[in-house]
Amino acid sequence: MRTFIKLAITTIFITMFHSSNVYAHHPLTGQKIETFYHGLISGIGHPILGFDHLFFIIGVGILCLLAKKIFLGPMSFIIGMLAGLFLIISGYNLFLVEFIIAISLLLIGVFIISEKKVNFSFISSSLFVVGLFHGWAFGETIVGQENVNSYVLSGYLLGLSIIVWAFSVASSIIYKNIYKVFDLNDIKVKVSGGIITGVGALLLLENIENRII
Repeated sequence: MRTFIKLAITTIFITMFHSSNVYAHHPLTGQKIETFYHGLISGIGHPILGFDHLFFIIGVGILCLLAKKIFLGPMSFIIGMLAGLFLIISGYNLFLVEFIIAISLLLIGVFIISEKKVNFSFISSSLFVVGLFHGWAFGETIVGQENVNSYVLSGYLLGLSIIVWAFSVASSIIYKNIYKVFDLNDIKVKVSGGIITGVGALLLLENIENRII
């Protein structure tokens, strides 16, 4: 019972924390990003303040834990994310980015619930592909700013990489050491997968509604 309370409190806290920041997506909204420090802070803040990205990273942490690749596993997503960021900076477009991000949340939640054996090669490849779209979305912050230089880009890339890796690893450690999760049959994994699936479905419906309207 205590574990379920912890899960509920964690979810409520994250949701409340994001209620006023979900569309900000980075801590320097409205300000010019001109220095390495600005890039670093923006890179660190973007995934934390991005409701969709944060829940996906938590899902990545759960999968990496179950695949027994806590520290190495997130690198597939990070490499894909950096590649996607370079795509938008280089002027290449990816289509239906927000849809793909919402679908990625939905699918990672469904996979966690499904109790399917975690094949690290498949997970790694999938995380790389999905990372392209998350990274492209992260890159919109930089592309929309004036006077972006190599220092800003370096700081932003470093900030993104550090925070995504740290949050994924932290998620794995919390589920392993606090929630005592060791396999896909654990009810706490199913609850978490259900929450992630629900968030993904909500964002997907929101995107569809915005397209229709």
